[in-house]
Amino acid sequence: MDYAEGGTLWDVLESSPYDGRILETDLQWWIPQAVNAIHWCHSQGFAHRYVTSVSHTRAESTTACSDVKPHNFVLTSDAHLLLIDFGSAAPLLSPNDDGSQRLPRQYCLIPCGTCDYISPEILLAHEEALVALDMEEEDNLLTSKSEEVGEYGLETDWWSLGVLVYEMAYGIAPFFAPDIRSTYLRIMSHEV
Repeated sequence: MDYAEGGTLWDVLESSPYDGRILETDLQWWIPQAVNAIHWCHSQGFAHRYVTSVSHTRAESTTACSDVKPHNFVLTSDAHLLLIDFGSAAPLLSPNDDGSQRLPRQYCLIPCGTCDYISPEILLAHEEALVALDMEEEDNLLTSKSEEVGEYGLETDWWSLGVLVYEMAYGIAPFFAPDIRSTYLRIMSHEV
């Protein structure tokens, strides 16, 4: 990719003189670029966020995750955004009749993403995977069902973009809490 000498969007938030917020004129400049970058990723047949490795037991679960967040948008010298960190992008299955696209089940077994940006679909899928691990042999779960449709798809990237926009506008992530568990509980009760 081209060199982007402007730092990351996270750097802009951290150095903002407006309590971590971005001015509305800058939001109007960067948000359409972020939307275009995510749409491009989807049009290439990939979701940006997913887990890169699945361990064989819950006790050994390790993940390397990528997601849509300020750290993964870099700035060029003319202040254009570039989406980075595609090393763990997940392939999408063919579109359903309603146009939605899902990830293969094997990519939905372990939650991934930075806790403030993670979608409720990923958290629900992880909970279901833990229940399945308790009920089935792991080899069966990972091999015989790996081609099944997973519990989520493109909406996870759009959720993260929404969190990013909120954070840029208000200077704090919408579900921020002092600990991960509380953050996840706030995400799961997002309607409230």
